[in-house]
Amino acid sequence: MCKLQGADRQHRVHGGAVRDRRVQQAAHPGPPLPQPRQVRPQGLQHRPREGAWATFGGGVTESEAEAIVEAAYYAGINLFDLSEAHSGPRAEIELGQILKRKAWKRTSYVVTTKIYFNSKSEERGLSRKHIIESVKASLQRLQLDYIDVVILHKCDPMCPTEETVRAMNHVISQGWAMYWGTAKWTPVEIMEAYSNCRQFNCITPIIEQAEYHMFCREKAELYMAELYNKIGVGLVAWSPISMGLVSTKSSTEEPSAQILSRSALKGCCGKEKSNLGQAERLRLVEAIAERLGCSLTQLSIAWASKNDSVQCLLLGATAVQHLYHCIHSLQAAVPPGSGTAQLLPESPKAQEEAQEKHQKLPFCTIQ
Repeated sequence: MCKLQGADRQHRVHGGAVRDRRVQQAAHPGPPLPQPRQVRPQGLQHRPREGAWATFGGGVTESEAEAIVEAAYYAGINLFDLSEAHSGPRAEIELGQILKRKAWKRTSYVVTTKIYFNSKSEERGLSRKHIIESVKASLQRLQLDYIDVVILHKCDPMCPTEETVRAMNHVISQGWAMYWGTAKWTPVEIMEAYSNCRQFNCITPIIEQAEYHMFCREKAELYMAELYNKIGVGLVAWSPISMGLVSTKSSTEEPSAQILSRSALKGCCGKEKSNLGQAERLRLVEAIAERLGCSLTQLSIAWASKNDSVQCLLLGATAVQHLYHCIHSLQAAVPPGSGTAQLLPESPKAQEEAQEKHQKLPFCTIQ
């Protein structure tokens, strides 16, 4: 975790908004403010470990979305992620209106948006033309002077990597964006983009957005740590609780378990055979969460946050109470080297029973 030297530097990095937000937090009860964390070895910082996956549409009204964004901001979350693929341009329009009404200092929050490669649309791909037009359109909808991170959603096999990286370098040089990253790119594609950036003296990507949860671990655990250490590409994990999609209402009654991403819905529920086995594993994990004294949602988020390669977790919420429920998962995080969860029943006897059961199930250790 990144530690800043001195309070003055912390205020300078976040536009002097920390003190004001602590005053505002008294009127918005929620978890305490986390400390800043770097997305990569140098450069952009955000508050760890969680970012808000701005949810618009699907029964969420504009007032509800504003309440969620406001609650996230005052709870210490300052990263808001958008994607045209999920809710179209409406997400950017509504978030832009919310940010304009709140009049928060621009340096106190981070906005990321995606350029989506959609094979079903005529406006697709990662060509220079589409990238520049998409970024300009996003700026207009968000009503911002710049976007903190522009993310290329999927790799475009029809466009040369050189053209893509040169276009992103132009976008940053014009001041329309500060950084750029990727989403759903393979490690090979990320390395190819990095090599092209070095060859043509372009700005390199800083993040990769990837799916990561207990049932989807290979990419985040085997490859992203090496990419972070070698070329400085940080991991922003989305859908840490998407495994809840395979569960039915009979297996979990907590409303927070329904806070799930739309992309995960397509990825996790596409294969019925694998879902049958995954549902059984989900029930086992739910039993472990019950023994540890926390919810399935909190255990899933805490487990994902313990991976040192994860710089940020994206959480989607449809209600303020759902958001707070997810944020409280930080209390379930395991201290380094302990191997056991801190969020246990308050009763000493219940704690001993939970610890005893925990030792009998070595696979439930958060690692």
